[in-house]
Amino acid sequence: MDYFKKYQEWLNSPYLSKENKEELQTIADDKEEIIDRFFKDLEFGTAGIRGKMAIGANRMNVYTVGQTTQGLANYLLTKVEKGRERGVVIAYDPRHKSREFAEQIVRVLGANGIKTYLFDDIRPTPELSFAVKMIGAAAGIVVTASHNPPEYNGYKVYAGNGAQILPEVADDIIAEIGKIKDYSEVKMISLEEAKEKELHRVLGEVFDRVYYEKVKTLSLSRNEEVDKEIKIVYTPLHGTGNIPIRTILDDMGYKNVFVVEEQALPDPEFSTVKSPNPEDPEVFEKAVALGEKVSADILIATDPDCDRIAVAVLSSCGKFVNPPSQFHSKDFLSRDHCDDSLSPSHIKDSLSPSHCEERSDEAISAMGTSKSNRNYIFLNGNQTGVLLIDYILKRRQEKGKLPKGGFIIKTIVTSEMGRVIADSYNIATYDTLTGFKFICNRAEELEKEGGVFLFGYEESIGYTAGNFVRDKDAVISAMLIVEMAAYYKKRGMTLLNVLAELYRKHGYFLEHLESIYLEGVEGEHKMEEIMAAFREKFPEIPGMNILRKVDYKTSFQYDYVTQKGEIVELPPSDVLKCLFDDGSWYAIRPSGTEPKIKIYMSLAGRDNIEAKEKLKRIKSVVFSKIEKIMQ
Repeated sequence: MDYFKKYQEWLNSPYLSKENKEELQTIADDKEEIIDRFFKDLEFGTAGIRGKMAIGANRMNVYTVGQTTQGLANYLLTKVEKGRERGVVIAYDPRHKSREFAEQIVRVLGANGIKTYLFDDIRPTPELSFAVKMIGAAAGIVVTASHNPPEYNGYKVYAGNGAQILPEVADDIIAEIGKIKDYSEVKMISLEEAKEKELHRVLGEVFDRVYYEKVKTLSLSRNEEVDKEIKIVYTPLHGTGNIPIRTILDDMGYKNVFVVEEQALPDPEFSTVKSPNPEDPEVFEKAVALGEKVSADILIATDPDCDRIAVAVLSSCGKFVNPPSQFHSKDFLSRDHCDDSLSPSHIKDSLSPSHCEERSDEAISAMGTSKSNRNYIFLNGNQTGVLLIDYILKRRQEKGKLPKGGFIIKTIVTSEMGRVIADSYNIATYDTLTGFKFICNRAEELEKEGGVFLFGYEESIGYTAGNFVRDKDAVISAMLIVEMAAYYKKRGMTLLNVLAELYRKHGYFLEHLESIYLEGVEGEHKMEEIMAAFREKFPEIPGMNILRKVDYKTSFQYDYVTQKGEIVELPPSDVLKCLFDDGSWYAIRPSGTEPKIKIYMSLAGRDNIEAKEKLKRIKSVVFSKIEKIMQ
């Protein structure tokens, strides 16, 4: 359909309010904005919708939320057993319009006779997952855009098992949404009517306590086994984590918890940070200042919906404590952020700084040293993950509670170091596609076969343990990370000591992620071109031998040694992975939630010097190929 015809249809729709029509009239002379808002409908991806908030078919607003919810309602009524009676749990974060969208969902589901359970205020995404399982609901919805900038919002759908829906379920929901021709087909009742018909209930503080008590059951060390005097600085980054994480840490006896007050309260503008993403050390600026003031041992930050968590650790003089002899501490601290020596400069020049994003999985120091000559080292998702794996398996083994059928799960773009550590405890590791929907649904499958799920994680700072939450959970993770740090402090060690020991024992792994933002119609085409070019042929890397090529979209892998192909036993996904015979690899995939293409690199070496040299070679060749496509 013509963009402008669709724009006019919205402008003349009897369902749009006067205020919303006035908003559309303000862009009447802005051709690019009209195209961007109407060149497509806001797409329901593998778990829901996400986009900028504004009036338009390709935006988050009450109309697109209403239409999506009607499609979900039709799916629940026709495909899910007792979907009407079991109902849907709804949670939301502090973003602009999150409560409004949540109430719109209640109105539409109620009009379709489906029960709803809406939290009385903001809640962490993992608590929504827990509530779906606890109540036995048919589905769950959380209104959030996670760590995206403030102009975004989103809508994630959970299945009755508490996990985000799998692609085959998403396809059925998409089909139902596609049947809705216009907004007149969206049913609606008022909140009052939904309550009168006993179709709507509110979940409050009593439910929170049930969740908190379950979280605490995952503790692995008793009071006398940890140093409860450990000092912790926490920032919820204006999100949902403030109350639950502070409550859990207080219940567990940690009294030296210092909260960054400027970032403690909900704020839809996330006004103290450029973007509320805890993966970026810049969001720790205020936490570092507070940490230096109180001499905190660790700093932790959670994203707005509190499903992801990042960690920084206090270290003397900005170095690893007792690093392995073959390592150079300065290399652990370097941060090649958009380093022109590693990436073609004209790719960088063609994009604004916000469109070039690079993250090295070395421990990094971004804030400089304080007057007391102390510093904080930031752990990346892979490092925190392997520390947690070793701690969980070690403590279970020491207590005689390491199950014979225990297993961990990671994604295909997560470090192999976790597998190496798990192998040392005779614990199996399984790989899934990127995303906790795959991790948690796979965990459930393996549990039904008699396995015991111990831990799941991905490199993008998401972790979970136990089986009562089927999603990444920063509340669980915060408790385990603090407990782990307190356990080692009791023994005169920091998490940096432990990480250095793990490298000493299991070998060095360097993980690196680089993203290129490509927005709008042209950006989508460029991403398609990049994937097509690498799908056709991986470039040769000097001094490195390609062992295997895996195309997860076609579910096919080719072995360069045996010159034979075989099927990949994972669902199709637009991911390419190139593996080398030394254990190194890189992978390319378009993001499923943001307009960017992501390049993951994992280098195995005797030390970080060798690994960094390999990283430099791979980046030079890969980005040279991307550069030609960009031109």
